[in-house]
Amino acid sequence: MTKLNLNGAWQLRRASEKKAIPAQVPGDNYTALKDAGLIPDPYWRENEKDVQWVSQVDWIYEREFQAPAELLAAKHVFLNLDSVDTVAIVKINGKEVGRPDNQFRRWRFETKDVLKKGKNSIAVAIQSPMTAGNANDERLNHTIPSYWDGLSTIAHLNLIRKSQCSAGWDWGVSVPSSGLMGQNYLQGAELVRLEHVYTAQVHTKNTCKVTVTAELMAFDDAPIGAKVPVAFRFAGQTKTAVGKIPRVGGVFKVEAVFTVKNPKLWWPNGYGEQPLYELSVEADGQTVTRQVGLRDLKVVNEKDEIGFSLVFQVNGVRVFAKGGDWIPCDARPQEHRLRLS
Repeated sequence: MTKLNLNGAWQLRRASEKKAIPAQVPGDNYTALKDAGLIPDPYWRENEKDVQWVSQVDWIYEREFQAPAELLAAKHVFLNLDSVDTVAIVKINGKEVGRPDNQFRRWRFETKDVLKKGKNSIAVAIQSPMTAGNANDERLNHTIPSYWDGLSTIAHLNLIRKSQCSAGWDWGVSVPSSGLMGQNYLQGAELVRLEHVYTAQVHTKNTCKVTVTAELMAFDDAPIGAKVPVAFRFAGQTKTAVGKIPRVGGVFKVEAVFTVKNPKLWWPNGYGEQPLYELSVEADGQTVTRQVGLRDLKVVNEKDEIGFSLVFQVNGVRVFAKGGDWIPCDARPQEHRLRLS
């Protein structure tokens, strides 16, 4: 089934203006403005103070795209947005398809009825985090303490589902960005959406049993009992399982079990290598890929002289782990991911 990638070159503009600048997706407004020469580097000297206006206005990301005939021929076409930062309205060809309001979850919206042959447009209008926080505060009928205590430059940022440290965090810079992160695409489908893929491991001597689970979301018009083949590929093995659209609709699961003999074990940094096994799951023309490390992980709670232990044990070896207070090394989500990659 056709999948149309929407990452890449977009346009970004203030909601109150027509003039736009180039913006990369995934990306954020601060980075786009800096790249366009419209703001200084927020991390240099006291420039942070001069760029606070960016978080006080609304922004619109927009682009055009060609919808291929194969995509339009699908019974369903959904829009996938991995992470929208944060409170937004999404429109395709001027018609609203969804209202994200949480940076920490993926959003999927049906778009079949608003797409057309040839050139289409998509726009994501993102509300100022300051405006969104204040609006939520006004809707409450009781007082919620704000972050207006020197930690944050936005009083009610704690009332929206956004990275709190983005607006400052003791020594952290205040760059409360707006933007689109992760994978953004249109996907055609007939019966189901492939929603989630995850694994569970059971380790015995020289063997690891890996159970791969695919969660499928049936469309409302999918025929009850219709078969949905799911192809699982892991560690050089391929298995196919068949799920059926349940009578109650909604989410259902399909599983496959793989046995890996003499697995190459994954170890924490400093304790050994980190080999990864390729995993792919395909259903209704949609594919999810993962890299999976095989390791036996336990939390050991044993009675000791002061109560009970709390020890992490990996592949039978107890490892030292120390907690600490840490915020991302870059306040801009995409730049933070690039630093970790």
